[in-house]
Order: sequence, then C-alpha cells, then structure tokens
Amino acid sequence: GSVYGAGTSCGTGVLCLGGWRLTQNERLMDYARAVGTTYLDEEFPVDRVQGEGFKIPASDAGLALELFADLYDITGESVWLEGGIELAEPVLEVYFPETLPYGASGINWYESQMGVAFLIHGLARVALLSRHRTCPLAPNYTAR
Repeated sequence: GSVYGAGTSCGTGVLCLGGWRLTQNERLMDYARAVGTTYLDEEFPVDRVQGEGFKIPASDAGLALELFADLYDITGESVWLEGGIELAEPVLEVYFPETLPYGASGINWYESQMGVAFLIHGLARVALLSRHRTCPLAPNYTAR
C-alpha cells in the first residue's frame, strides 16, 4: 500500500463520507474527520520524494485531496479546504512536471493504472471549491 500518511486510510475516509451522505451515521463522519486530521498533521514528504526517490502512487495523494474536498463540501469548515490547498502545492510539484501527471512520485512516467484519475479529480474539486465555494463536480466514492 501507500507510504504517505496513515496508509491508505484516506480511501476508507472517502468511502465513509459516501456512506455518511446516505445514512447520516455520525460514526462514519467521525472516522472521516479523524483521518482528515491525521493528514492535516502530516506534511507530504517532498524532500524524501526528491532526494530518495520515495514512490507514492498518485491515487494516494488524490484520495487525500478527495477527502479534504468532501469534508469541506459537507461541513463548510475552512480547515478542510485549507488542507486541500496546502496539499495541492507539493502534489503539483511532484506529479505534474510534464503535461500528463506521473503515476507515482519518484518515477518519470504516466501510468493510468496507478490511479492518476483520483489525483486529477481531487485537484479539480479542491480548485473549484477554493474558487467558488461550491463544486459542480460530484464526489468520487469509487476509492478502489
């Protein structure tokens, strides 16, 4: 799995938000918030990526962005949008040195099977929310 943050818990957090939208079960929201807080507390390891070739699949960063965007969309709490914007900066630096994003940090090729679509979708949602405070792009709860 992932080497960023608390493993792939962001994917589970995103799924919990999808479940919360259907059921309003507060335990699902509590878990998603806890995961989001963990990601807020840990910076993306740009130095390790650039210095050591640390490989982080694009889907991991994308799902963290998705989590921040959806937490903001649901709660309206600015901390989540700020976290998404803060994460977007190193993500753009690491994954987008060319026209197509890299499939993982520490590599120099595009690989769609590494979940780049999650990264693009997460970045788009954060950007739209930061500009308009609403997003016509629906959340992506397919977090494989």
